[in-house]
Amino acid sequence: MNNKSKATVISIINMKGGVGKTTLTINIASHLANKGKSVLVIDMDPQFNSTQSLIQYKIANQSPAGTTATDDSSSDTSESQQPTIVKNSADFYTVLSDENKTINSLFQQKQVLKSEDLIIPIVENIDLIPGDLNLTFANQGDTDPKNHVIQEFFDQANLLNEYNYILIDNSPTWTPVLTLSSLHASNFYLIPTKLEFYSALGIRLLKDQLYKYQSRKYDKLEIAPLGIVPMFTTNIKAENLVLDTLTKEFKDIGVFSNSIPSTPSAGSKFTLYDEVSGHTRYDALNNSFDKFFIEFQNKLDHENN
Repeated sequence: MNNKSKATVISIINMKGGVGKTTLTINIASHLANKGKSVLVIDMDPQFNSTQSLIQYKIANQSPAGTTATDDSSSDTSESQQPTIVKNSADFYTVLSDENKTINSLFQQKQVLKSEDLIIPIVENIDLIPGDLNLTFANQGDTDPKNHVIQEFFDQANLLNEYNYILIDNSPTWTPVLTLSSLHASNFYLIPTKLEFYSALGIRLLKDQLYKYQSRKYDKLEIAPLGIVPMFTTNIKAENLVLDTLTKEFKDIGVFSNSIPSTPSAGSKFTLYDEVSGHTRYDALNNSFDKFFIEFQNKLDHENN
Protein backbone atom coordinates (compact mmCIF):
# COMPACT_ATOMS: atom_id res chain seq x y z
CA MET A 1 0.00 0.00 0.00
CA ASN A 2 2.99 2.35 0.10
CA ASN A 3 2.97 2.98 -3.64
CA LYS A 4 3.63 6.70 -4.06
CA SER A 5 1.22 6.92 -6.97
CA LYS A 6 -1.61 6.05 -4.61
CA ALA A 7 -3.24 7.95 -1.78
CA THR A 8 -1.55 7.99 1.61
CA VAL A 9 -4.07 6.66 4.13
CA ILE A 10 -3.78 7.81 7.75
CA SER A 11 -5.85 6.66 10.72
CA ILE A 12 -6.24 9.18 13.53
CA ILE A 13 -6.78 7.12 16.66
CA ASN A 14 -6.52 6.90 20.44
CA MET A 15 -8.20 4.55 22.88
CA LYS A 16 -9.14 7.56 25.02
CA GLY A 17 -11.90 9.95 24.02
CA GLY A 18 -11.89 13.75 24.15
CA VAL A 19 -8.29 14.08 23.00
CA GLY A 20 -8.84 16.09 19.80
CA LYS A 21 -9.16 13.38 17.14
CA THR A 22 -11.74 15.31 15.15
CA THR A 23 -9.94 18.63 15.54
CA LEU A 24 -6.71 17.11 14.27
CA THR A 25 -8.36 15.18 11.44
CA ILE A 26 -10.30 18.03 9.87
CA ASN A 27 -7.54 20.60 10.30
CA ILE A 28 -4.95 18.36 8.66
CA ALA A 29 -7.47 17.88 5.85
CA SER A 30 -7.92 21.64 5.53
CA HIS A 31 -4.19 22.33 5.44
CA LEU A 32 -3.58 19.62 2.86
CA ALA A 33 -6.42 20.98 0.74
CA ASN A 34 -4.95 24.47 0.90
CA LYS A 35 -1.72 23.01 -0.47
CA GLY A 36 -3.64 21.75 -3.49
CA LYS A 37 -3.92 18.14 -2.28
CA SER A 38 -7.16 16.21 -2.69
CA VAL A 39 -8.38 14.76 0.61
CA LEU A 40 -11.10 12.30 1.56
CA VAL A 41 -12.17 12.23 5.22
CA ILE A 42 -13.84 9.02 6.40
CA ASP A 43 -15.71 9.25 9.69
CA MET A 44 -15.55 5.85 11.39
CA ASP A 45 -16.53 7.12 14.84
CA PRO A 46 -20.18 6.40 15.75
CA GLN A 47 -20.26 9.84 17.41
CA PHE A 48 -19.62 11.26 13.88
CA ASN A 49 -18.10 14.57 15.09
CA SER A 50 -16.00 15.02 11.94
CA THR A 51 -19.17 14.67 9.91
CA GLN A 52 -20.99 17.30 11.93
CA SER A 53 -18.09 19.75 11.76
CA LEU A 54 -17.45 19.35 8.04
CA ILE A 55 -21.11 19.52 7.02
CA GLN A 56 -21.50 22.68 9.09
CA TYR A 57 -18.44 24.06 7.31
CA LYS A 58 -19.98 23.12 3.96
CA ILE A 59 -23.30 24.81 4.79
CA ALA A 60 -21.56 27.89 6.18
CA ASN A 61 -19.50 28.29 3.02
CA GLN A 62 -22.65 28.13 0.93
CA SER A 63 -24.09 31.12 2.78
CA PRO A 64 -23.43 34.60 1.31
CA ALA A 65 -21.31 35.81 4.23
CA GLY A 66 -19.35 32.60 4.86
CA THR A 67 -17.76 32.08 8.26
CA THR A 68 -14.18 33.33 8.02
CA ALA A 69 -13.61 35.87 10.75
CA THR A 70 -11.08 38.61 9.98
CA ASP A 71 -12.16 41.11 12.63
CA ASP A 72 -14.47 41.38 15.61
CA SER A 73 -17.52 42.51 13.60
CA SER A 74 -17.33 39.62 11.11
CA SER A 75 -16.78 37.25 14.02
CA ASP A 76 -19.97 38.52 15.67
CA THR A 77 -21.85 38.14 12.38
CA SER A 78 -20.75 34.54 11.88
CA GLU A 79 -21.62 33.75 15.50
CA SER A 80 -25.16 35.08 15.03
CA GLN A 81 -25.55 32.85 11.97
CA GLN A 82 -24.44 29.74 13.84
CA PRO A 83 -27.89 28.48 14.97
CA THR A 84 -29.14 28.58 11.37
CA ILE A 85 -26.02 26.86 10.10
CA VAL A 86 -26.34 24.10 12.71
CA LYS A 87 -30.02 23.52 11.87
CA ASN A 88 -29.40 23.45 8.12
CA SER A 89 -26.47 21.06 8.51
CA ALA A 90 -28.58 18.78 10.73
CA ASP A 91 -31.31 18.76 8.07
CA PHE A 92 -28.70 18.00 5.41
CA TYR A 93 -27.34 15.07 7.41
CA THR A 94 -30.82 13.71 8.16
CA VAL A 95 -31.45 13.31 4.44
CA LEU A 96 -28.15 11.45 4.03
CA SER A 97 -28.91 9.18 6.97
CA ASP A 98 -32.45 8.46 5.80
CA GLU A 99 -31.10 7.48 2.38
CA ASN A 100 -28.41 5.31 4.01
CA LYS A 101 -25.68 7.45 2.42
CA THR A 102 -23.21 7.02 5.27
CA ILE A 103 -20.23 4.79 6.00
CA ASN A 104 -22.58 2.42 7.81
CA SER A 105 -23.96 1.18 4.50
CA LEU A 106 -20.65 -0.60 3.84
CA PHE A 107 -21.14 -2.76 6.92
CA GLN A 108 -24.71 -3.82 6.17
CA GLN A 109 -25.87 -6.88 4.29
CA LYS A 110 -27.75 -4.70 1.83
CA GLN A 111 -26.33 -3.87 -1.57
CA VAL A 112 -23.51 -1.37 -1.09
CA LEU A 113 -24.02 2.06 -2.57
CA LYS A 114 -21.65 3.36 -5.22
CA SER A 115 -18.84 5.61 -4.06
CA GLU A 116 -20.43 8.63 -5.74
CA ASP A 117 -23.51 8.13 -3.56
CA LEU A 118 -21.46 8.04 -0.35
CA ILE A 119 -18.89 10.76 -1.00
CA ILE A 120 -20.02 14.27 -0.12
CA PRO A 121 -18.07 17.26 -1.50
CA ILE A 122 -17.38 19.72 1.33
CA VAL A 123 -15.20 22.44 -0.20
CA GLU A 124 -12.58 22.39 -2.92
CA ASN A 125 -10.21 19.43 -2.40
CA ILE A 126 -12.08 18.05 0.63
CA ASP A 127 -14.65 15.25 0.40
CA LEU A 128 -16.37 13.33 3.19
CA ILE A 129 -17.84 9.90 3.73
CA PRO A 130 -20.20 10.64 6.65
CA GLY A 131 -20.24 8.73 9.90
CA ASP A 132 -23.29 7.19 11.50
CA LEU A 133 -24.44 6.46 15.04
CA ASN A 134 -25.62 3.05 13.77
CA LEU A 135 -21.97 2.02 13.35
CA THR A 136 -22.33 0.98 16.97
CA PHE A 137 -24.08 -2.17 15.74
CA ALA A 138 -21.50 -3.06 13.07
CA ASN A 139 -19.86 -5.62 15.38
CA GLN A 140 -22.88 -7.88 15.51
CA GLY A 141 -22.87 -11.27 13.78
CA ASP A 142 -19.84 -12.77 12.06
CA THR A 143 -17.23 -10.00 12.24
CA ASP A 144 -14.20 -11.54 10.47
CA PRO A 145 -15.41 -10.87 6.90
CA LYS A 146 -15.88 -7.19 7.79
CA ASN A 147 -12.28 -6.55 8.84
CA HIS A 148 -11.31 -5.49 5.32
CA VAL A 149 -14.48 -3.66 4.32
CA ILE A 150 -12.77 -0.28 3.92
CA GLN A 151 -9.82 -1.71 2.02
CA GLU A 152 -12.14 -3.57 -0.33
CA PHE A 153 -14.19 -0.42 -0.86
CA PHE A 154 -11.00 1.48 -1.78
CA ASP A 155 -10.19 -1.17 -4.38
CA GLN A 156 -13.69 -1.42 -5.83
CA ALA A 157 -14.10 2.35 -6.14
CA ASN A 158 -10.46 2.96 -7.15
CA LEU A 159 -10.29 5.60 -4.41
CA LEU A 160 -6.55 5.28 -3.86
CA ASN A 161 -6.06 6.71 -7.33
CA GLU A 162 -8.65 9.45 -6.83
CA TYR A 163 -7.11 11.23 -3.82
CA ASN A 164 -3.72 12.30 -2.53
CA TYR A 165 -4.69 11.63 1.09
CA ILE A 166 -7.39 9.71 2.92
CA LEU A 167 -7.85 10.52 6.62
CA ILE A 168 -9.85 8.16 8.85
CA ASP A 169 -11.28 9.48 12.13
CA ASN A 170 -11.61 6.44 14.41
CA SER A 171 -13.68 5.61 17.46
CA PRO A 172 -11.91 5.71 20.86
CA THR A 173 -13.22 2.20 21.49
CA TRP A 174 -11.33 -0.70 19.90
CA THR A 175 -13.83 -2.83 18.01
CA PRO A 176 -13.05 -5.96 15.95
CA VAL A 177 -14.81 -4.55 12.90
CA LEU A 178 -14.50 -0.78 12.79
CA THR A 179 -10.99 -0.35 14.14
CA LEU A 180 -9.44 -3.24 12.24
CA SER A 181 -11.19 -2.28 9.03
CA SER A 182 -9.73 1.24 9.31
CA LEU A 183 -6.23 0.10 10.24
CA HIS A 184 -6.01 -2.59 7.56
CA ALA A 185 -6.80 0.12 5.01
CA SER A 186 -4.22 2.58 6.40
CA ASN A 187 -0.52 3.16 5.78
CA PHE A 188 0.03 5.11 8.99
CA TYR A 189 -1.58 6.00 12.29
CA LEU A 190 -1.45 9.26 14.22
CA ILE A 191 -2.23 9.53 17.94
CA PRO A 192 -3.59 12.81 19.33
CA THR A 193 -3.47 13.12 23.11
CA LYS A 194 -3.91 15.61 25.90
CA LEU A 195 -0.96 15.94 28.25
CA GLU A 196 -2.78 14.56 31.27
CA PHE A 197 -1.52 12.06 33.85
CA TYR A 198 -3.66 9.25 32.42
CA SER A 199 -2.71 9.99 28.80
CA ALA A 200 -0.37 7.01 28.60
CA LEU A 201 -3.18 4.56 29.38
CA GLY A 202 -5.01 5.00 26.07
CA ILE A 203 -1.77 4.97 24.08
CA ARG A 204 -0.49 1.90 25.92
CA LEU A 205 -3.74 0.04 25.25
CA LEU A 206 -3.61 0.98 21.57
CA LYS A 207 0.02 -0.12 21.31
CA ASP A 208 -0.80 -3.50 22.89
CA GLN A 209 -3.68 -4.09 20.48
CA LEU A 210 -1.57 -3.09 17.49
CA TYR A 211 1.22 -5.44 18.54
CA LYS A 212 -1.27 -8.28 18.90
CA TYR A 213 -2.53 -7.92 15.33
CA GLN A 214 0.85 -7.03 13.83
CA SER A 215 2.26 -10.28 15.27
CA ARG A 216 -0.34 -12.57 13.74
CA LYS A 217 0.77 -15.25 11.27
CA TYR A 218 -2.31 -14.69 9.13
CA ASP A 219 -4.22 -11.53 8.22
CA LYS A 220 -1.31 -9.58 9.67
CA LEU A 221 -1.82 -5.85 10.30
CA GLU A 222 0.74 -3.74 8.46
CA ILE A 223 0.78 -0.11 9.55
CA ALA A 224 3.44 2.35 10.74
CA PRO A 225 3.27 5.13 13.37
CA LEU A 226 3.62 8.79 12.47
CA GLY A 227 3.74 9.85 16.10
CA ILE A 228 1.90 11.19 19.12
CA VAL A 229 0.50 14.73 18.83
CA PRO A 230 0.13 16.79 22.04
CA MET A 231 -3.26 18.52 21.85
CA PHE A 232 -4.83 21.51 23.63
CA THR A 233 -1.66 22.32 25.56
CA THR A 234 -1.47 25.13 28.13
CA ASN A 235 2.27 25.07 28.99
CA ILE A 236 1.78 24.30 32.66
CA LYS A 237 4.49 22.40 34.53
CA ALA A 238 2.41 19.22 34.89
CA GLU A 239 2.13 18.94 31.10
CA ASN A 240 5.90 18.98 30.75
CA LEU A 241 6.12 16.04 33.16
CA VAL A 242 3.57 14.08 31.12
CA LEU A 243 5.32 14.97 27.87
CA ASP A 244 8.61 13.71 29.28
CA THR A 245 6.93 10.45 30.31
CA LEU A 246 5.37 9.92 26.87
CA THR A 247 8.63 10.70 25.11
CA LYS A 248 10.54 8.12 27.19
CA GLU A 249 7.90 5.38 27.12
CA PHE A 250 6.90 5.55 23.48
CA LYS A 251 10.22 6.03 21.68
CA ASP A 252 9.14 3.53 19.04
CA ILE A 253 6.11 5.68 18.20
CA GLY A 254 7.65 9.12 18.70
CA VAL A 255 6.19 12.37 19.99
CA PHE A 256 5.76 15.48 17.85
CA SER A 257 7.88 18.40 19.03
CA ASN A 258 5.15 20.83 17.98
CA SER A 259 1.85 20.83 19.86
CA ILE A 260 -1.61 22.30 19.29
CA PRO A 261 -2.40 24.90 22.00
CA SER A 262 -5.66 25.17 23.88
CA THR A 263 -7.94 27.94 22.62
CA PRO A 264 -11.08 28.54 24.74
CA SER A 265 -13.33 29.64 21.87
CA ALA A 266 -12.27 26.84 19.53
CA GLY A 267 -15.13 24.40 19.08
CA SER A 268 -17.82 26.89 20.06
CA LYS A 269 -17.04 29.70 17.60
CA PHE A 270 -15.04 27.71 15.05
CA THR A 271 -13.62 24.24 14.42
CA LEU A 272 -11.45 24.67 11.34
CA TYR A 273 -8.58 26.97 12.12
CA ASP A 274 -8.81 28.42 8.60
CA GLU A 275 -12.02 30.09 9.69
CA VAL A 276 -9.98 32.51 11.81
CA SER A 277 -6.79 32.61 9.74
CA GLY A 278 -7.05 36.38 9.31
CA HIS A 279 -7.91 37.12 12.92
CA THR A 280 -4.94 38.44 14.92
CA ARG A 281 -6.49 37.06 18.11
CA TYR A 282 -5.76 33.56 16.84
CA ASP A 283 -2.32 34.11 15.33
CA ALA A 284 -0.65 31.92 17.97
CA LEU A 285 -3.04 29.05 17.25
CA ASN A 286 -2.54 29.21 13.50
CA ASN A 287 1.23 29.60 13.83
CA SER A 288 1.36 26.54 16.09
CA PHE A 289 -0.65 24.45 13.67
CA ASP A 290 1.50 25.62 10.75
CA LYS A 291 4.61 24.42 12.64
CA PHE A 292 2.94 21.10 13.44
CA PHE A 293 1.90 20.68 9.81
CA ILE A 294 5.47 21.20 8.58
CA GLU A 295 6.65 18.54 11.02
CA PHE A 296 3.81 16.27 9.90
CA GLN A 297 4.79 16.65 6.24
CA ASN A 298 8.45 16.03 7.03
CA LYS A 299 7.58 12.80 8.87
CA LEU A 300 5.48 11.64 5.93
CA ASP A 301 8.21 12.48 3.44
CA HIS A 302 10.73 10.56 5.55
CA GLU A 303 8.45 7.50 5.80
CA ASN A 304 7.68 7.50 2.09
CA ASN A 305 11.32 7.78 0.98
